[in-house]
Formats: sequence, structure tokens, C-alpha cells
Amino acid sequence: MVSSLTCECCNRYETDINSLNVFNEIKLLFDEQVKNGVYLEEQVIRPYYVWTDDKEHIEYYATKWYRCMVCGCLWEFNYPDFPAKGFVKKYVDGIYSGTVIINNNEESKIADIVLKSKRNNNVYYMFSDEIFIHGEKNKSISIPMDNSIICFCDMYYVQDELLVVVATNKDYDYIYVLDEESNSIKKRGLTK
Repeated sequence: MVSSLTCECCNRYETDINSLNVFNEIKLLFDEQVKNGVYLEEQVIRPYYVWTDDKEHIEYYATKWYRCMVCGCLWEFNYPDFPAKGFVKKYVDGIYSGTVIINNNEESKIADIVLKSKRNNNVYYMFSDEIFIHGEKNKSISIPMDNSIICFCDMYYVQDELLVVVATNKDYDYIYVLDEESNSIKKRGLTK
């Protein structure tokens, strides 16, 4: 007889944790799912909240992340520190997209990707229309001007190069290299 794992992610929802009873119930649920092999605890690698201005940079990270081994859903669990509430957030596609950025008292924005540099102390916050670089000198890189360009869509390292993918309305996207010394992007090629 072969047993298979099942999950209830589609029946579970995000919630605020505003009481000790709710916290204990949710913690027990996650602990049981890990014990049963349905969820796997993952390292929390991206902050849910970032404040930055000319004088300080603050990041808050959730307490735990869990990945459902059945459907791939990512769960973000932040323990309460009463009177401050905790929360549980759900990312159905398994991709974390919950970072809220507040920069110089501007309107809050949610970064699509947050990436710490492998080469220096910069942190890169990618939005659809800009990449904000927090480092020794804060800088913003705007999306290149081209009628076919839609938005920034991905950012990742290949060996020691930081690549940025820019979506187009063509049957290909552009690949740029982000030069971490000059904090500028240069076109590298195309994707198919």
C-alpha cells in the first residue's frame, strides 16, 4: 500500500494573530504539518518590512517560513509580540512577494524581489519600473526607455554577475548586467 501526502492549503487563509489562543492553535498546526512531512521549514531570507532613509536602514523578518511539499505554497508566519499582532501570509505560487518598502517617507511600495549583494553591502529592491539600491550611496535605476519594454521582471546571480531581466511585448526579453561598482545596468542580450 502506497501512502501519499495531501494538504489543505487551498482551505487555509492568511490571518492576523491577535490572541495567545490563536497563536497556539496556528503554531500547533504548523508543527503538526512539519512532523507529518507535509510542510518543510525554510530559512527566512527576505524581510516583510523595510524602512530606509539617509540615516538608517531597518529590516523586519518573519519568524518562520514553511513550504508545502504537496502544492508548493509558501507560508510566512510571524509570531506576535503582544501587544503587537502576529500574522500568517500565504503565497500560493510559492514565490515570496511580501516585502513592504518605506523610503524617505514616500508612499509604501511592495518590492517584487529583494536581493543582498554578493560583492558589497548593497541591498537591491526590484520593482516593476525601478531598482532601488540601498548601500553607501542610495540610488535608483529606472527602467530603460524603449517602446517594447514592459517592466523589470527578474533579478538573480549567475556566478558573480547580477543579471536583470526586462520583459518586453516581443517574443523575447532583454537581459542586462547590473554593474555593482557603478550601480548601472548594461544590455547583455536576449532571452527566448
